[in-house]
Amino acid sequence: MRRLFLCTILLLVVAQPVIAAEPVPLLYKMFDYGTVPTEEVPFGSTHWYMWRDLNPRSGEYNWDPIEQHLIQEEGITVTLPSGEVIPKPVVLFIIPHLSDSACQNVAFIDCTPDWVYRAMDASDPSNPRPVVCGRRVGHELKSGSLRAVIPAYDHWYWRARWIDFVNAFCEEYAGDPRITAIVASTGLDGETQPAKTWFGVDWRQLLGSQASGVEYRFAQNHVPDTLEAYVSGLPDKRVFLNMAPGGEARLWWLELAQRYPNGVGKKNSGQQPDQDIHQGFGTYPGTWDAFVPGVDELPVWTETAHSIGSDEWGYWSIFCGLHYMPRLMTLHSDWFTRLDPEFLHWTVEHLGGKLADVHTVWTVLRDKEYPLQTWAEDKGASGHVGDWSQGLQRVSDAQVVWRDELPVEDPAYYGRQCRMVDGRVGFEVAQEWISVSEGPYAVHIVLLDHGDDMFEVGWTRESGTPAWARREKSGSGWRHYYFTLNNIDLSEGVYIDSLESPEYVHMVEIYTDTTPGPTQTALPGPSLYPTNTLYPTTTMYPTNTRYPTFTPVPTCTPTRTIQPTYTSRPTYTPRATYTPRPTYTEQPNCT
Repeated sequence: MRRLFLCTILLLVVAQPVIAAEPVPLLYKMFDYGTVPTEEVPFGSTHWYMWRDLNPRSGEYNWDPIEQHLIQEEGITVTLPSGEVIPKPVVLFIIPHLSDSACQNVAFIDCTPDWVYRAMDASDPSNPRPVVCGRRVGHELKSGSLRAVIPAYDHWYWRARWIDFVNAFCEEYAGDPRITAIVASTGLDGETQPAKTWFGVDWRQLLGSQASGVEYRFAQNHVPDTLEAYVSGLPDKRVFLNMAPGGEARLWWLELAQRYPNGVGKKNSGQQPDQDIHQGFGTYPGTWDAFVPGVDELPVWTETAHSIGSDEWGYWSIFCGLHYMPRLMTLHSDWFTRLDPEFLHWTVEHLGGKLADVHTVWTVLRDKEYPLQTWAEDKGASGHVGDWSQGLQRVSDAQVVWRDELPVEDPAYYGRQCRMVDGRVGFEVAQEWISVSEGPYAVHIVLLDHGDDMFEVGWTRESGTPAWARREKSGSGWRHYYFTLNNIDLSEGVYIDSLESPEYVHMVEIYTDTTPGPTQTALPGPSLYPTNTLYPTTTMYPTNTRYPTFTPVPTCTPTRTIQPTYTSRPTYTPRATYTPRPTYTEQPNCT
C-alpha cells in the first residue's frame, strides 16, 4: 500500500506543468557581445545567428560562435534598480531568413545551409533550386530588374531539417543559465513573415503567383512546428514568438502563443512612435492588438523597429513599448548612445510586466499619428488612439496639439504632440499600483511654460477635503514641475487646472517621494528629469470651497473587436480562452 501511495505521489508530481523561468526584466542591447554596461544604464545582450553558420553539414552542429560570445559575457555583471547584482543576462535567436542584400537589386538573404538545398536537388534533379548571388536559395521572386530570395518553407525536407536543428540547439542549451530567454525565430528577421516590402516592392503579394504554397505552409506547418519544438525542448526558458507581422494571420499567431501559457511569451519588434496599422478596427487585427494588457497573461517583449529615426523618434518609441507593459525591451545599439542615460535608466524602472513592478505611474499625452483607414465594411486600421501610459489614465477630454500649433517655437522632443488643458483635466491612478505603493507622493508634470499666469494641481486629502497648489510661469519653454501631494488619497486621482489661459502638457507622472530629487528647471532636450538634486516643496493653500473635491469620472477606454478564430484550422480548441472585445469607437466621449 505504501509503495502504491508513493507511486501515486510521484505521478502527481510528474503531472504538474513545467513553468518556464521568467526572463530578467531589463533593457537588452541588440548585436551586443561582451560590452560592460555602465552603472547609469544596466542592460543585457541580444545575440543572434544565422542557421547556415551553426549547421554546416547534415547532422553536424557548430556551437562555437555561440560559445565564444557567451564566454565574452562571463564575469560581467549588471546592477538592477533594486540594487541586486546579477550576471549580465543574454537573450538569443537564430534566423532562417534576413532583411539584407547579398548582391545588388536582391532583397533578403536565405540563411539555409547549402547542404539542405543540395539534398533537395539530388532527390528531384528536374526541379533544381535557383542560384542567386552565387548561392542556392529556396525560391526566387522577380519584379522587373529586382529579385527577392525566400527559403523553401513549403518543402517538407526543408522544414524537417530546420526542426532537426532546433531540436539539437535545445538539447545543447536547455538548462543553460547564461541564456535568459529565446526567440522562436520563424521567418524574415525571426518574425512571423515569409516576406515583406523591400526596394518598394511588396514581395509577399508575389508569393501566390511565383511561390505558391509558401505562405500556407509557413503559417500552418512551419510556425506551429517551430514553436512546439522550442517550447518542448526548452522547458526552463520563456520562448517568445515574434508575432507582429502577418495581417489577419496575427489572430492565428495569438492562438498559437496561447496554447502554451506556461512557456511562451509574445514579442513585437515594431516599437516606434506610431504606425498606420498599429490598431485594428472591426475584424482586422492591428500590429499591437494582441499585446494590449488584459488580452492574456503571457509576458511581453518589445523591440525598436530600427535605429534610423531621429533622436526624437527614439524617445517617443520608448513610450510606445512601455505602454504594453513589457517584461523586457530590446533597443538597437545606437539608442544606448543617442538617448539620455537617465531616461534609459527610467525605462528600466518601468519594465517587469506588471504595475506592481514599475516605480512610477505616468501618462504621455498624445493621440494617433495616422488616421483611420478602412478597406471593407468591417476592416480598418489607424495609429494608436489615445495616450501612452502605465497606470495613470487621463479621464477628461483634452485637445491634441501638434508642434506647429503650439503658441511658441521650441525644439524639445516633448512638442512632437501634446494635449491642451483648457480648464480642468483629471487623471486616475490604477488600483493595482496604489495597493503596492507607499507615500508620501508627488507629481511630476512636463508642461510648456509660456506666458506669466498660473496653473493649478489639485487632489483630495485622506480626510476627504480638497487641496491644491499653484505655480506661476515665466515663459521659459518646456519645463519640469514637481508638486508634493501632501496627505493625498490616491484613489481620488489628481487634476490640472489651467485657471486662466490654456496649458500644453506633455507628461504627468506620480511617484513615491522618498528621496530628494531635481529642482524644476527648463529643459531643451530629451532628459526626463533635470540634473539638480532637490525637489521644491509646494506651497499648500488652505481649504477653499471654490474648488470642490475632485472625483475622477469613469474611465473611458477605447476597445475594439478582434476575431478569436483563424479559420485555416477550425478544429483547434485553444487551451487559453481569448475573449474578443467590444467594437471600437474611434472618438470616445470622455467627459
